Amino acid sequence: MFEPDKIKKLNFVVVPRVGRSFYNVVVSYHLVYILVVAGILIVGTNLYLILSYFGMRGRVTDVHKVQQMDTAVLSLKRDAESIQRDIQKIKEVSKRIQNKTGISSEPGFVDYIRTDEDQQSLPSRAYNPELDGISQRLSMLRGEVEARKRLVMQVEGKVDQMVDRYNHMPSFN
Repeated sequence: MFEPDKIKKLNFVVVPRVGRSFYNVVVSYHLVYILVVAGILIVGTNLYLILSYFGMRGRVTDVHKVQQMDTAVLSLKRDAESIQRDIQKIKEVSKRIQNKTGISSEPGFVDYIRTDEDQQSLPSRAYNPELDGISQRLSMLRGEVEARKRLVMQVEGKVDQMVDRYNHMPSFN
């Protein structure tokens, strides 16, 4: 009377609405085990993917911050190069004024030669809260360079006028 085939199966009875007959669904334990394992795998995979998504979203935010920092550093580098070119132009005009008049137009300034010890690099992988301050300082220096450039150009124009006037004056030789 004991049949091992019946023990390895589950019987489900489905009761429909009133007026219909019952359904008997027979499922083997092996199928139930496979469905449970498949369900656990699906839930585990989804949890892994969700956690990976949130982890990657945080990394993407960090990448955006690094990209913004790199863009700001490149902008500061371009500004520094532009200021360096302007300073070189100002020095050339000052030398021309000194050659024409024998008077140095900027006696208080000394050429600054940068050494390796003076160089400080900005970290490329970390947020630097001083970046805004550096940018503001660079902007202020840029304004100062522009003002000095205009002043030196005006001085050169006046010196050229003076030299031209003195060249046209009669000499008593």
